[in-house]
Amino acid sequence: MDPIHSPKTINHIAISVSDLERALKWYQEVMGFTIIRGPTELAADDTQVGNALENIFGSKFKKLRIVWMSSANNVGFEIFQFIEPKQVTENRKIEYWSGGVIHIAVTERNIEGLVKKVTETGGRQH
Repeated sequence: MDPIHSPKTINHIAISVSDLERALKWYQEVMGFTIIRGPTELAADDTQVGNALENIFGSKFKKLRIVWMSSANNVGFEIFQFIEPKQVTENRKIEYWSGGVIHIAVTERNIEGLVKKVTETGGRQH
């Protein structure tokens, strides 16, 4: 197969949450993800990464917390908590017609056990 048209490897997935510590604990205890680095705070005025962060998030970005994790098959999983400006959290249903991420799928031998654990710890099953 032509290298340009061959399947690409997913390097990482990133999500943003309103409470990094709570999410970190959940992904460790429920999903078994391991910490690679962090948690740490990154800011727009950081001499090493500040310009890159402003290019990604825009001029209003000032500060975030992040942790880098890994799944069992080594796909990276990043959790962001935006500090400034503070993340707006809405508890709403998924508006699939608006675009965006619909779900993240995991492989598990005991799927019923994992679903039970997920729902008992605040996850939803639809």
